[in-house]
Amino acid sequence: MKKSTNNKDVPGRRQPGVHATPTSIAGTNGPIRDWLPALGLGRASRPGSDSGAANLGPAVDRWVKTVRAHGIRSVICLLSQEELDRYAHLPGGLLGRYEQLGLEARSIPVPADRTPVLTGEDRRALVEFYKDLPKPVLVHCSAGIYRSGAAVRYLKSLLADAVLAGNLSAGAAMPE
Repeated sequence: MKKSTNNKDVPGRRQPGVHATPTSIAGTNGPIRDWLPALGLGRASRPGSDSGAANLGPAVDRWVKTVRAHGIRSVICLLSQEELDRYAHLPGGLLGRYEQLGLEARSIPVPADRTPVLTGEDRRALVEFYKDLPKPVLVHCSAGIYRSGAAVRYLKSLLADAVLAGNLSAGAAMPE
């Protein structure tokens, strides 16, 4: 069996240039998986990924409290509609609860098993949301690995290209 040496081929393996969050943010059980401080961008697992349906409300509240304590101001949710429906019992659903608790939130429903992960329409929405939302922005899917990893890598590549072209400085807003 051939072992892959390409980090992009192994789900959950950190990508080059995507740094682990400081222990105070990531912790051993924290939701934030990776953090790019210069871009105000990170990825995370969904709230309540370790909870049953009856405990999703308190789990969402704890998740939001944790990410807000670390300065996160916005969330881009990549859960599919089916996954979002698990939170339908919350007033306003998952995104409504985020907003009630002080986060700005947007959704791009991305099926968990789609290849390629992000369509052109998804990428356009991702860029638009990242540009418009207050930073820092946390992107999450269910486990915080596959869909959110693809989204963060895509945004990072666009920003890196813009910085190299001299169109923006590191940490600045997304180019038009």
